Amino acid sequence: MAPNSKGTNQYGDKNWPPDDVLQPELYLYAMERLTIDEKRDRFFKRFGISIGKTALCAMNKKFNTPSVRKPMALDLVVQQIMEEADKDAHGRRGSEVVRTNLRRRSNLLVPRRVVRETLALNQPDVVEARMPGNAPPRKPLRALGPDHQHHSDGWEKIGALAIRMGGVGVPVYATKDQYSSKYLQGIVVPNDRLEDVIVHTYLDRVAAVGGIPITEVTDLGSEHGVWRNIAQALRSEYAPDLDPEIAPPTLGLKSTQNTPIESGWRGLREYSGHNLFSAMTAGEGLFNPACMLQRCLFFWIWPPIVQGEVDDFIAYWNVHRIPYNAEKVNPSGVPPNHAYAVPEKLTRYPGQHCLIPVPRARIEEIRAGLHLTREQALSFVSPSFDRAARQVYTELHLPRVTLNNAWQTFIAMMPGLTLIYPHRNPEPAFVFTL
Repeated sequence: MAPNSKGTNQYGDKNWPPDDVLQPELYLYAMERLTIDEKRDRFFKRFGISIGKTALCAMNKKFNTPSVRKPMALDLVVQQIMEEADKDAHGRRGSEVVRTNLRRRSNLLVPRRVVRETLALNQPDVVEARMPGNAPPRKPLRALGPDHQHHSDGWEKIGALAIRMGGVGVPVYATKDQYSSKYLQGIVVPNDRLEDVIVHTYLDRVAAVGGIPITEVTDLGSEHGVWRNIAQALRSEYAPDLDPEIAPPTLGLKSTQNTPIESGWRGLREYSGHNLFSAMTAGEGLFNPACMLQRCLFFWIWPPIVQGEVDDFIAYWNVHRIPYNAEKVNPSGVPPNHAYAVPEKLTRYPGQHCLIPVPRARIEEIRAGLHLTREQALSFVSPSFDRAARQVYTELHLPRVTLNNAWQTFIAMMPGLTLIYPHRNPEPAFVFTL
C-alpha cells in the first residue's frame, strides 16, 4: 500500500469554500502584502480551516494571485505607475502610496525599488519637493486590542470656513480604531457640528461593526453631548460588569490629544485633500453662493465626489502595511485590516477582541427617538431637487461626475435646472433649514 494513499495529512480533511469566495480572499491577502504565516492565520479566522503552506501556494497558483515574483513587462509596469501617479495633481502621494494603489486597483505587485526609480526618473521635481513635515511629540498609546478605543473627529479642510465660497463646503466625519489603526468609518456630512448628524453617523458605525468599543474617544465639542449619553447607556446596558472608573465608556480630549484620528487627517490631506481643495475652489468665479439653485447644485455634485475620495483613501489605508516602529506599543509592521482581524496572532503585541455586541433592533430603536431622521440629518439636497437634478443629468447624457469634470457638469446642468425652477427657489435639504 502506498504511503498516505488517501492524501490526508496532519491538517485533516478539508471542506474548502467555493472558488468565487476563495479567489477574492486570497487577492485581499496579496493586496495587504501578508506573509505566508499571516495568510494562514487570516484564512483560519475567515473559514475556520487550517491550511498548510503547500496547499496555500497551490491555491495562489490556481487563482494566479498577484506576486512581486510574477511581474509583467517593465514598460507596462512603468505605464501603470505613471498612470497612478498622474491621479495626484499635487504630487503628495509617495512611492508606497502608489505601490499600494497598484495592488488595490490593478492587482499589480511591484517591488518598491521599481516604483521609486520610475517616479524619480519621470517626476524628479515632484519627488524632491515631497518632504516629510514636522510632527508634534507624542507618547506611545496602548490598547487591549481591536475595539478597545474608537477615536472620532470631524475634518473641515474642505468645509465652508476653509474654502470660503459663501457658506458651502463638504465636511467629513470619521472613526479610527486605536489598536489596529484601521478606519472604521468615513462619511461626508452636511454639518459636523449638529448633534443629530453626529449621532446618526455613530449609529451607522455601531451597526456596521456589530457593536460598541469599551471606550469612545472624541474631542470636547458640544455636538458630542447626546452621543456620549447614548454611548454611556449602551455600555451600561450591554457590558454592566465593566467598571466605568477603570474603563470609562466615553472620554473627551482636546483635539491635540486625540492623536489617533487627528494624525490620520494628515494622511487624507496628503492623499486627496489638496486635490479636492484645488478642484473645489477652481469654481469660485463660476459659482454664485447667493443663488439657491446654484447652492443646491453644488451640494448635489460635490459630496459624492468627496465621499468617493474618502472611500478610496480608507481602502488604501486599511490594506497598506504600517511601517515598523520599535517605540510603538500598538501594532506596527502589519496592515490595519490584519491587526484588526487577528490580534491574537501578532507576535510583537498580541491583543484581544473587545467589541461589545449591540443588537441591530436596539440601534434602530435609538435612531427612531432622535429629532431628525437619518435622511434629514445626512442629506445634502432635498428629495425634490435630487429628482430634478437626476432628470437633467440623464437627459443631457453627461459622463460620470469626477474631480476633473465637476464644474463642467455644473455649467452644463444649470440651464436645464433653470427651466425647472424659473421663478422659484428649489427646496433646500432639511438640515440647512435649521
